[in-house]
Amino acid sequence: MGESLMRTVMLVAVMAMTATFAAPASAQRADDKFYAKGGLFFSNLDSSIRIDGSAAGTPIDLEKDFGLGSQKTAGFGLAGWRFSEKWRVELEYFRLSRSGSTKIDRNVTVGNTVYPVNGTITSGLSTSIYRLAVGYSFVKGDGYELGADLGAHLSDFSVFVEGTGSLNGAPATARRETRSQLVPLPTLGLYGRYDLNDTFALVARADYFQLKIDKYKGSLVDLSAGVTARVTKNVGIGADMRYVDYGLRASAADFTGKIDYKFYGPFVYLDIGF
Repeated sequence: MGESLMRTVMLVAVMAMTATFAAPASAQRADDKFYAKGGLFFSNLDSSIRIDGSAAGTPIDLEKDFGLGSQKTAGFGLAGWRFSEKWRVELEYFRLSRSGSTKIDRNVTVGNTVYPVNGTITSGLSTSIYRLAVGYSFVKGDGYELGADLGAHLSDFSVFVEGTGSLNGAPATARRETRSQLVPLPTLGLYGRYDLNDTFALVARADYFQLKIDKYKGSLVDLSAGVTARVTKNVGIGADMRYVDYGLRASAADFTGKIDYKFYGPFVYLDIGF
C-alpha cells in the first residue's frame, strides 16, 4: 500500500508542475458534452473463494494459500456523454487477471476434488468489470456538480485450480476445477465535482447495492476520490484513489460456493473532453 501511495503523491506533484507551466491563464474547465478517460490502475488485491461440490469446499485465501500476487497493474477506460444539461451516461471497463503456483500445506477441497497436502497447485482468477450508469445532476452550477445515478456493475469472473487430486476418493490423477460466473448487480450512486480554480478540480463518486435473487446473493461497494488538472481546454490528467469490495454467494447448478474480492489503489489517467 505504501508503494501505491507514493505513486499517487508523485503523480499529483507532476500534475501540479505540469498545470503551473502548461495551462494558459484563461483556460476554463469545459462543461464537456463528451468525455473519456484512460490510464492505469495500480491495484492491491485481497480475494477468497470457496467452491462447493457434493459438500462444502475449503475456504481459500488466494493470496496466502495459493500464492497469487497481491498487486497488479491494469489498464482501464471510461467514456461518458452528457445528453442534456443535467443528464449523463457513463460506461467503464477494466480487467484484473492473476495466476500462480504454490505447494499447499493442507488438504484442499475444490468442487469434488481433494488436493492433498504438499501437492503443487496452479490457480488463477480473472475478472472483467463493466460499469454502466445513467446519472442526473440535481445540483449543478459554475464550477460544481452533485448528482445521483442508477446503473449496473457487471463482474465476469473465471477461476481455475489444477494439480494432482482425488475425485470422490478415487486414486489421485491430474485434475482441473474451473468455474465462471457473470455477476450483474444494480447500483445506486452519488457523484460530485468541485472546481478549485480554472485548472484543478476535485472529483468523487460512491456506488452501493446489495441484492438477493433466487439462488444468488451479491453485494458491492465502489468508492473513489481524486483530483484532475485540465492542462489545456480539452486535455487533462488525473489521479484517483479507489476501493472496490464485492461478494457473491450462490447455490446454482453452474456455481455453488462464494467469492469475496477487494481491490484498492490509485488510478492515474489522461482525461479528454469536448
